[in-house]
Amino acid sequence: MYGAREYWECRYHDDPVIGHCQRKGVLSNEWYLQYEMLKTFLHKHVSADDHVLIPGCGLSLLGEQMAADGYKSLLAVDYSETCIQTMQARGAQEHQNNVTYSLMDVTALQLEYRTVAWMLLWTKPPWIA
Repeated sequence: MYGAREYWECRYHDDPVIGHCQRKGVLSNEWYLQYEMLKTFLHKHVSADDHVLIPGCGLSLLGEQMAADGYKSLLAVDYSETCIQTMQARGAQEHQNNVTYSLMDVTALQLEYRTVAWMLLWTKPPWIA
């Protein structure tokens, strides 16, 4: 179910809640941890100048929050076209120039490995989501 692209297209088309959903009494759309919980760790291990890959980004605000916190090169990918279109429109509206949303399958990433060293953020294991 979760591995099917159709599932995610329906979920993001029918219920496109960006960054907010009630779960365990916490306002969040993050699967494991919110940015505030990751922030100290990220500041210690990931430079604001690093190129950061966020696979299976969904409708998470992680990229936006990192950009607002000074990270300069973020690539958020998902294989739901509806999700990417939603986040691209939001990014343009929010003037998020440091976050690029791209339609990609994380099992077949198309990145420039020779020119860019990527830091990888796994906020959830996308292959089981």
